[in-house]
Amino acid sequence: MRSWPYALARMNDEDGQSRMKLRIDTSICNACGLCREVCPEGAVRPTLLEPRHFYEIQPEKCTGCGECLPYCPAPGALVEYVAA
Repeated sequence: MRSWPYALARMNDEDGQSRMKLRIDTSICNACGLCREVCPEGAVRPTLLEPRHFYEIQPEKCTGCGECLPYCPAPGALVEYVAA
């Protein structure tokens, strides 16, 4: 698996727009909320499930900037994928 800076560099389309998106693997996420605090687009929101609150990334708001990646304390919780 490649590191996220490499992925950011290779996931641009011909217009220079990022095609990379992120999602949260709730089986790994510790629900700290750091991704929500640092997301410049406000794409991370709580799902409000019991017994603990999880977070999800809204694909329509996620620009693939990767600002959240270095802040996540749970390795593997933020998963990259290429948008269709």
